[in-house]
Amino acid sequence: MFEIRLNDNIKTALNKLCQEEKLSNNEDKDRITEEEISMYIGEGSIPMESLVSLYNLYWKDSSEASLKELMTPLDFKFKDKRKP
Repeated sequence: MFEIRLNDNIKTALNKLCQEEKLSNNEDKDRITEEEISMYIGEGSIPMESLVSLYNLYWKDSSEASLKELMTPLDFKFKDKRKP
């Protein structure tokens, strides 16, 4: 499997999201916590599913960032295989 490597646009958007406290105001069951975002920033990558969820929850209706802008430049990070 793979994840999206964080570029400057995604890092900036994630950091801004944490600072705006939108995360704690969202009662949605699919919400993503500040701890998860911090983990993604620390790891330098984010699962595509999580990025799409964040986009749909927080950025879709905003003129701040389009999905295309967030993902440019696009780079993938391949995850290590789990060892049984």
